[in-house]
Amino acid sequence: MHALIDDLLDHPNRINIACSVRVARIDRLAGSLRLTDDNGNTLGEFDRLILALPAPQAAELLRGTEPDLADTAAAVRVLPCWAAMIRARPISDRHLASITADQHPAVAWIARDSSKPGRDPVEHDHWVLHASTTWSTRHLELEKHEAAELLESTFLDALSELGLSPVLIDTHAHRWRYAFTGTPVGVDHLASDDGSIAVAGDWLLGDRITHAIESGIAAAETLVQELAHAQPTDR
Repeated sequence: MHALIDDLLDHPNRINIACSVRVARIDRLAGSLRLTDDNGNTLGEFDRLILALPAPQAAELLRGTEPDLADTAAAVRVLPCWAAMIRARPISDRHLASITADQHPAVAWIARDSSKPGRDPVEHDHWVLHASTTWSTRHLELEKHEAAELLESTFLDALSELGLSPVLIDTHAHRWRYAFTGTPVGVDHLASDDGSIAVAGDWLLGDRITHAIESGIAAAETLVQELAHAQPTDR
């Protein structure tokens, strides 16, 4: 996924990225939008905003400025997923690429990354495991190391049912709190009445990366069109 933004980062007029900063509030001023972080620091005043956030976070941020948009985002049902990256010794079945939900009740999907086309032979297999939403909801507040232990056990159980016993090297777990969309909105983006704020996210259309891309493009096009029709006196 990094490839999607590499060109932006390498562009001569590269975008400014602020890491480890949480925007806590949007305020409307005369002709601009001011952002404030959760420590009360002003992050700047801007002409237009695009919010590309999970639905619950978008709802929280929009509540004070665009309550109607906030209500729309708050109505979206989102589901979690515990994910794991597992490194193991190569298995004997070099053709096995994935394991699906119907093969293990706790598993939504397991993929062997090293089986993807064009990958060079590797010393170790790298597996990605997505737990089912039911399992992930039940174990949502586990510590990462606790989740990693359970996901390791789940992984070994799933492969043992196929007659495989991989030797594990290490496992890293990630809590994907807003992973899947239960009830998408059904539109490709949201926008404020004046066009100064646009909202994008996969949850508007579904829960696939393609939905996120389509939504982001639609939100950007809305702002571009709004700017093209803005009066010269607009900020």
